[in-house]
Amino acid sequence: MLQSDKFADEYLSWIDLDSWVDYLLVQELCKNSDAYRLSAYFYKQKDSDGGKIFMGPEWDFNIAFGLGDYCEGDLWTGWVKDYNEVCPNDTWLIHFWWERLWGEEKFRQRVVERWQEHRISKWSDEKLFGIIDSLINVLELPQERNFDRWPVFGKYVWPNAFVGDSYEEEISYLRNWFVNRLQWLDAEIPLLTLASFELEKDNKVQIFPNPTSQQIYLRLPDSAGEKWVFEIYNLSGQSLFRKSLDREADAFPIELKSHDLAPGFYLLHLIGENGYHTAEKFRIE
Repeated sequence: MLQSDKFADEYLSWIDLDSWVDYLLVQELCKNSDAYRLSAYFYKQKDSDGGKIFMGPEWDFNIAFGLGDYCEGDLWTGWVKDYNEVCPNDTWLIHFWWERLWGEEKFRQRVVERWQEHRISKWSDEKLFGIIDSLINVLELPQERNFDRWPVFGKYVWPNAFVGDSYEEEISYLRNWFVNRLQWLDAEIPLLTLASFELEKDNKVQIFPNPTSQQIYLRLPDSAGEKWVFEIYNLSGQSLFRKSLDREADAFPIELKSHDLAPGFYLLHLIGENGYHTAEKFRIE
């Protein structure tokens, strides 16, 4: 089925789409080093429940949240789905069907939609860090007994990327890593819907300063032509303003203050008169 020539036309009738999308988002949320390739399960639902292939349940998160010191597991940037590119010589690589699903525009579109749905509900900053706070309280006494029995603070234990000298340092590392991970995903996931822009990767526009507060400057490659249009979007894909400009200098200022943009990440889409397209993200402080 997954290698079928009819895959693109029929895969939505085979799989429970949201279960596969949610599995991907959970793994990427915590950057689980074992994701997709180890401890990964799916099953066929009963015909009375739809009969589709359901991805899950999710489990095995002991090398996640910046813990793993191999194959970029500690970085809060990057996609876990790209593990095969990061560690191509690993014995256990990600199965081909994830790449095939990722290549489907409808699948990526649902990834964007589900991420935005979760981030305003059960995956809001308030909810996620509220869970962390509640577990800190629950584990306050048990953690003392645990580390009395196994005194590992300040000692490397495979595969720890961070070696804290106290319980408080471990908590601080988790919080900081998770804040950065969420910001990265908030900025990157909406870009998945820009695939149709045919982005130029080797001829990027330069945005500076970035982050910024009131004004940004753009430096365009020669391939952009003499006339172009820029449009700024928020991460929900809403167009905030659009303007046409002529190339008159090496760097073009764009004033942001009058548009009352809140602090956060934004997308800048540029269209040149000769068909040049590119999109870049920037942050307002």
